[in-house]
Formats: sequence, C-alpha cells, structure tokens
Amino acid sequence: MSALVKERSQSAQKTDWRVPYWPQLDGFRTLSVMMVFIIHAWICPGTKPSPIGALGYLGVDFFFTLSAFLITSLLIREKEFFGSINYRQFVMRRGFRIWPLFYAVLFFTCVLLPFLNAPAALPLYPQFVLQQFLPAAFFFFNFVYPFNHQALADFSIAIGIPVIAGVVPFWTLCVEEHFYAVWPLIMKRVPTLSALAIGICVAELLTVLARCVIHWIAFNAVRVEFPFQLYFMNTFCHLDPLLIGAFLAVLHHQKPKLFQCGNRFAIPLLLLLMTAMTYLFCNLYLHFPLSNPMMIVDLTVIGFTSGLMLYLTMAWSPLRKFFSAKPLATIGRVSFAIYLFHNFILAVVEKLVAYLPLPDVQFSTFALKCLIGFPVTYVLALLSWKYLESPCLSLKKKYGRRAVNPA
Repeated sequence: MSALVKERSQSAQKTDWRVPYWPQLDGFRTLSVMMVFIIHAWICPGTKPSPIGALGYLGVDFFFTLSAFLITSLLIREKEFFGSINYRQFVMRRGFRIWPLFYAVLFFTCVLLPFLNAPAALPLYPQFVLQQFLPAAFFFFNFVYPFNHQALADFSIAIGIPVIAGVVPFWTLCVEEHFYAVWPLIMKRVPTLSALAIGICVAELLTVLARCVIHWIAFNAVRVEFPFQLYFMNTFCHLDPLLIGAFLAVLHHQKPKLFQCGNRFAIPLLLLLMTAMTYLFCNLYLHFPLSNPMMIVDLTVIGFTSGLMLYLTMAWSPLRKFFSAKPLATIGRVSFAIYLFHNFILAVVEKLVAYLPLPDVQFSTFALKCLIGFPVTYVLALLSWKYLESPCLSLKKKYGRRAVNPA
C-alpha cells in the first residue's frame, strides 16, 4: 500500500506544474495589509508626520514583493514543464483573481457614491470621470493621481463623501497590473534563469536611475503638491520590490537548499532586517514631507527590507511557523478585499467619530477607527470572498494548462 501511495505522489509531482501552497505566505499577507491598515487608521486631519508612517510604505512593498515572488515562481514552473508560457491563459487567470472585486469596488466608489449626492456631484462629474474613473478603469491611475490629487480631494469635499479614500488604493493595483502584463512576456523570451537574474539586476539599476530623473523633473519642470509621488507611484520608478521578489523566486527554484535557514544564518539576517527597519522608522517620515532626495535611496531600502522579510518567512522555521498560524492565515486569504475596502471604511468612521467629545483627538480617533473599522472591513471581506471572489476563482480552471505531453 505504501508503495502505491509513493508512486501516486511521484506521479502527481510530475503532472502538477503549479506552485505548492505555502501557508506562511497567507500570514505574510496579513502582516502586509495590517501595516497599511494601521497607518491609514492613524492618519486624520491635523496628523503630523511620524515614524508610524513607515508601516504604510513597508506594507505596500511587502505586497509587491510577495506578488512578484509567486507569479515568477508560477511562470518558471510553467515554462520548465511545458517549454513555454501561455500568455493569454496567464492573463485570464490573473484577471479572474483581480478584476471582479476591483471593478466592483470601482463601480461602487466612482458611480454609486457620487450619485448619493447627485445635485452636488453632477456639475463636477465629467471632470471626475476623465481624471479619476477612466484612468483607474484602464489601470493608469497611478500615473495621473499626483497631478489630479487636489481635484479629487475637492470633489470629495463638494459632495460630502470621502470618495478619495476609496479611490487612492487603486494605484497599487495599477502597478501590479503593469507587472502582470509585461513580466510573462519577458520571461517567455529570456533563454535561461541565469540570464533572467542578470536582467533583474540591470533593471534594478535602471529603476533607481529613473527615480533620479523623475525627481529632478519634479523639482525643476513639473509642479505638483507632493513631487515624491511622481516616482513613488510610477511603475518604472517603483520596481524594487517586484524585482527583488522575482529574484527570490529564481533563487528559490535554482537553490532551494538556501531556503532552509538555520539559526546560525537567520540571526545575522534578522539583525540586518531590524537595522534596515530602524533606519526607515527613524528617517522615512522626515524625508517624505519635503520630498527629500533621500527618498530615492529609501525606496531601495524598503524593497530590500521587503525581500529580506519574505526570505526569512520562507526559510527560517520560527517565522515560518508563526506566519502559518491559522488566525493569521485566515485574515491573509481575504487580504485583497481588506486592502480595497479599509481606507473608505476608515474615512466613514472618522467622519462619524468627529462628532464625539474625544479627550485626545489623535489617539482616540485612531483607537475608535481600529475598533470599529477593522471588524466592519473584515466582515465585508469575508462576504466578498464567499459571494464574489470564490465563485470567480472557480472560473480560473477553464484557463489552466493541462499536463499533457509535458516538455
């Protein structure tokens, strides 16, 4: 009987080209989304820059690094197994994961919400459609938002609904969609993984150079409220976490034993991680308000920190077990919906608690936004997962490559 089970297991390994399920990565998603949630709960009118702001930058890059790691791992295995990458099937599989919820939230935010106050919204709505709705619908919102930030804020104020809070998170989805659109084509044409790794290193140098150029343009040719946003939200300038995640996927495939990290190597890496995070928490909030040139370096440090955190989560047993814990994994599985919902819900809670006589506005508002906002966000995320995301995910099977005549 044991021989039969072993034979079936070996047969499954030969026919199943997909990446295995790593439960610790669901916990990693939880860490990422909670970092973003905390910083958005902290921000309220009159908030001054503080070290806690580093959580937001880290959380976003953690998501980017994880996405690139998983997608690159999947594409490597597909190309190795079939000898090629089916671009159309890949795009459709990603589409069924991202598009249904994304466009549902986009419709709610950009169509339904404005018409709750139609008399105030209608005169401004054509401009809103051109500057916000259409760029988001076609995944170019991250390029136009730095120029239209004030117009979006004015529209939200005019209709008395925090539309801006619901729209802003779209920029990260735009960056990821650009990556999903281009990366399979690149991997399809790169002959070897070694060549891919070299290309990743070259692309990292180019993205830093692109930040330098955009930073110069922002301060000498283009006038926007936050010049730093021109390269922070720009896909070409914010490739660090995506490239690092892709590099880790290549390393994991070629040198899997490196992802079995004992304490002897993990402790120095953990100290390095803590050093990088200490730097970010001590300096990032000082560089942001002035759009300091050091932000160019900071983005590289954030990407490096994200990659190191992901590596330790995959390779070091204590972290692997911690992030595999069921409560963390449960939240992580619905993190996409939490990310898209949370900012708008927090903005609504903020408007409600503004009428309360709070002893300390900053900390009291933060506490109430967390206590009220997170349960509401989580419940909505669970409903989204059950009634929208899961049914759409089942459609991915139609676009899965079948293990027939593997290369």
